[in-house]
Amino acid sequence: MSKLNRNVRNHNPLNIESRDDWLGLAPQQNDSRFAVFNSPEYGFRAAYIILLRYLERNDDTVIKIINKWAPASDNNHVGNYSQFVAKRAQLDVKSRITVNELPQVILAMADFEGAQGAYSLSQVYLGVELAHQESFVQARLAKLGQGINTAPLGKLKKAKTKFFHDKKDKSSKKRKKPWWQKLFS
Repeated sequence: MSKLNRNVRNHNPLNIESRDDWLGLAPQQNDSRFAVFNSPEYGFRAAYIILLRYLERNDDTVIKIINKWAPASDNNHVGNYSQFVAKRAQLDVKSRITVNELPQVILAMADFEGAQGAYSLSQVYLGVELAHQESFVQARLAKLGQGINTAPLGKLKKAKTKFFHDKKDKSSKKRKKPWWQKLFS
C-alpha cells in the first residue's frame, strides 16, 4: 500500500503551516511543520480564510497568490505552480480573481501541493460554507464588495449530510448536539 501524500494524510489540502490555532485542528498534531486537521473541510476552511486575506491585500491574481503562498525564496517553482493553477481553474495568471473563483483556485492548489485528485470541489465548498459562519469572514467579504455565488452551495445538501453524519460520535447517544451540526440547521 502506498503512503498518502502529506497534505492528504494531514487533511490539510494546501499544506498550511502549524503557526495558527485554526478551528478544526486535530487533537494530535503529529507533523512538525504543517497543521493537521480533523477533516479536509476544515483545511479548506483555513485556506479560504487565508486567500480572502490575500485578496483583501490586493494579492488578487494567480501569480500574486502563488508568489506569496509558495515564494521562490523557499525554492518553489512559482511559474510552474502558477501555470498549473491557472490552467486548472481556467484563469489567466495575471487576471484578477474574484471570491467566486477562489474554490476552483483552492482545489487546483491542493492538487499541486500533492493531493492529485484526492479532494473534490464539494469538499472545498463545505470548507467555504464553514468559513462563512464566521463574522470576520463576512466582514472581509463585505470589505471586498463581493459576495459568493451560493448556487453551488445549494447542491451540497447530500454532501453536507454525509459529512456531518460521518462525524457523529456514535458511542454516546445522550450527548447534546455538537456545535457544527447547529451551523447547517
